[in-house]
Amino acid sequence: MKKKNRYALPVITISLIAIVSMMISGFLKAATRGDNLVSLKVTSAPRLDGSGSDAVWKNVPEFKVQAKDGPELSLRSVYTSDSVYMLISWRDETESVKKKMWRYDGEKWITLKEQRVYEPKPTNSDEDRLSIHWSIKGSIKGFAEKGCLVLCHDSGSFSKRESRMSTDSPTELADQWHWKAARTNPIGYLDDKWMDNKILTVANEPDLHERREAAHHGDAKGEGDLNYADNKTADGKPKFMQKESTGSSYFLKKEDVILIDHLKATFKKGDTTPGYVLARPRGSRGDVDALGVWKDGRWTLEIGRRLVTTDKGHDVQFDDLIKTYYFGLAVFDNDGSNVHTRPLDPVALTFK
Repeated sequence: MKKKNRYALPVITISLIAIVSMMISGFLKAATRGDNLVSLKVTSAPRLDGSGSDAVWKNVPEFKVQAKDGPELSLRSVYTSDSVYMLISWRDETESVKKKMWRYDGEKWITLKEQRVYEPKPTNSDEDRLSIHWSIKGSIKGFAEKGCLVLCHDSGSFSKRESRMSTDSPTELADQWHWKAARTNPIGYLDDKWMDNKILTVANEPDLHERREAAHHGDAKGEGDLNYADNKTADGKPKFMQKESTGSSYFLKKEDVILIDHLKATFKKGDTTPGYVLARPRGSRGDVDALGVWKDGRWTLEIGRRLVTTDKGHDVQFDDLIKTYYFGLAVFDNDGSNVHTRPLDPVALTFK
């Protein structure tokens, strides 16, 4: 006669408990990892003023995601019959909007210097930024599981040399929404670009920045070929300055500029002029509205774009509201190169 195994039931019970615990853990991880930013249908669009105070946002669930070695980001989303909107907020102790600003030192024009959190000495002034990457038509292998990680090709040294972003094949394309606090934010849009697998070597491109940016392409600028542009002469001086009593001293809009006559103009030590002339593209490159406001150590950014655009090849199309659309996020703190923090997992946008 066989003895009953008095441990059988407890073992089975413990196993079931373990399985259930793992399932619950998995569900909790999914809920906090970035899998469920839900965009709610609304009848009227929010006012995009960077305050996040529009009544539309009040009943929209907040989704939070933590950037590795960086801030926690708060996200909300709504959509109308023709457009989608996002509200994104994150901590940033300093407002950085003086990218490449010119400063007169009493004898010559130099680039303004600022302190960065990771640099021991002051460096050229820069800007805060936020980028969002989407897989166009789901073309990027592994993007839904790993997000921006599949686009990052790290040289192994922090922000140095050949680190770059690109896809891995010519059939893989990414839509990049790039908000820039100094170059696009002052006139209410973000830089709409796209990414492929283009790679340049030192042999065919000696400039490091150009090699890093080889796979990044701007959408069509449209009529007038407008976009932000360096405020710089061929001999390394500021080309334009602000008309008297117009706009902000930090930003130089195209309609507000006057040409500097360096043979006649006089300046005093400490005078400044912005490093860029700003103009919004009329084509696909300027088709994403965006306005951010920094207040009390925090950026609040509101974004809006039509669900379906005319640039089918270079824009993500929200043409099937049953589908899930994955995106990667990155935050740049006063930096113009590759130094950024990001959530480790992609965020999944769904429409309800």
